[in-house]
Amino acid sequence: MFHSLLLLPLFFSWVFGDLVPNPTAPVNWTTCEDQPDDSLFSCAYYDVPLDWTDPSDTRNATLYVAKYSVPKKTKGTLFVNPGGPGNSGVDFLMEEDTLDRLLSITGGMYDLVSWDPRGVGQKTFPGAVICFESDEDADEYWNNLFSYFEVRGNLTYQPDINYMYSQVDVLAELMAGLLEKCTSIPGGGQYLEYVGSVATVRDMVALVDVLDGVGAPINYYGISYGTVLGNIGANMFPERVGRIIIDGVFWLKQYALEQPHLQWARHVESADEALQAYAVACELAGPEGCILADDSLTDGDILRWIQDLTNLAYDLYGQGHILQGSRLIRSYIFDQLYDPSSWPDLTTWLYNTWVNYTSTPPFSAPDDPSGAADFSLSAIQCGDATDPGNTTYKDAFDELIDVTREVSGFFGPKFNQYMNCHAWPARSKERFQGPFDSKLAYPILVIGNTADPITPLKDAEAVNDDFGDSSYLITQHGAGHSSLAQRSDCTQQMTAAYLINGTTPHSDATLCEILDIPIFPNETGNGVTSGDVSSKIKELNAASASQADNDKDDEELNNVKDERRTFMIATIALGAATVVLALMVLGLICFRRNKKRYVKIQGHDQDEPRWANQ
Repeated sequence: MFHSLLLLPLFFSWVFGDLVPNPTAPVNWTTCEDQPDDSLFSCAYYDVPLDWTDPSDTRNATLYVAKYSVPKKTKGTLFVNPGGPGNSGVDFLMEEDTLDRLLSITGGMYDLVSWDPRGVGQKTFPGAVICFESDEDADEYWNNLFSYFEVRGNLTYQPDINYMYSQVDVLAELMAGLLEKCTSIPGGGQYLEYVGSVATVRDMVALVDVLDGVGAPINYYGISYGTVLGNIGANMFPERVGRIIIDGVFWLKQYALEQPHLQWARHVESADEALQAYAVACELAGPEGCILADDSLTDGDILRWIQDLTNLAYDLYGQGHILQGSRLIRSYIFDQLYDPSSWPDLTTWLYNTWVNYTSTPPFSAPDDPSGAADFSLSAIQCGDATDPGNTTYKDAFDELIDVTREVSGFFGPKFNQYMNCHAWPARSKERFQGPFDSKLAYPILVIGNTADPITPLKDAEAVNDDFGDSSYLITQHGAGHSSLAQRSDCTQQMTAAYLINGTTPHSDATLCEILDIPIFPNETGNGVTSGDVSSKIKELNAASASQADNDKDDEELNNVKDERRTFMIATIALGAATVVLALMVLGLICFRRNKKRYVKIQGHDQDEPRWANQ
């Protein structure tokens, strides 16, 4: 049974105002599950309007909320969202590492609050969007259709392309029938139009009003998709911005206005750089620290080995020897690139997979549950999306091929929710479509990593440009998803100064280096550290830039030579044409002179008329 606050008189503004539950009603905080009675964590259920757009609709949504109470709260409440969409904010807040980091940058001056947004988990209502009773039911419904994820190389193998396009109509028909599946199971699937980012932002603002007072500043830290919520909140309630940090940034303008299948290219723009960072770390660790390495192998050799393993998986899957093929390899690597501390585990998994695939007979590596029955991510992200227009799966597949060939040959073929959004059966009742450049009451902080596999630095730069004087950009020189992936004293000090004292960076081009923390430790010492990898990447980038400059110089020199050669040929041709023309003119002059002479001579030879002498 949900413990909830009763909604009393409600006030509504149709533009960017919010429907606010009675701010004087107390929140019924209780001890959280799996927490001791003396824990500083407390939890509650909190009711908000199910439909923020219709004040006559008296139905409620219910949020599951967690709070960490600090002994000396002086700055209000900092709300936190870990992204997804679909991730539990309550679980994230209760993670020890998360709590330690948040306390270190807030100086113990803010209460910390997070919640499971609508469409997430089993405690919030509407909860997770479950469209099948089990993963097995989901697999039966799709009938192994997603085998077109199996790709050899970079989608240049024509049989793969032919099969993918042959499934366009089949997939469209199955997606059309998905709504019935989602609505037949109690939960979020029955309330798809009420699951979306704008509703979640309004929910958060209602929590701010109840916990910190009506109209209080909004203090927020959003990671990954959580940056979408922070950006929407800042633009919808610019006069209420207190301290907002968005980290690992989605470019909201693209997220809100562009067809989702066209967004994949931007998201994987830095994925190959993140994979290269892993390969560099493995190379530097050598065989003592990274089992894939060899004293003679470079990072390029390691990347080729990974591609060969992926192609082997493709072949074995096609032969029916294993249950998961190239799709599993790509997806697992992509997920592990989010957190460099997991790279040793990734290495072990890749090696064991190779051993399994090269054994007799070959067998699959362990596979995590697919989660094929849970569509919370699609419900939120596709629900936020702009109308699909005439977009079809053919358009989505065309884009997938372009991304694979032009942006990321390895991760481009990783089919994802972006490719399905045009066919998703519902849109949220309220979707954000701007403005994106509101003048804020206080500047926000925008943080991006240089080698983030899913939210490239370019997105952080774009959002920073959108806000103009209302934001500051911090660039962290490191790999992984968001600045939390690798520690940086510089980033931490700047975020702490901002949250505690309101101090903004001195410039809008701040570069922060990461701490020198072991990535591939060994028995004799720290082994390869994040600093080693960062330095090596800089060397490779500098060498690549230098080579690019040399290639450009060579190209320019060749262009100059070609221009000179062309000029010489043109000059010679012009000279020859001039000579020919001169000869022609001279010939014409001679011809005319000879003609006159001939006429005169001919005239003298003729007999004069008889009357001439008379």
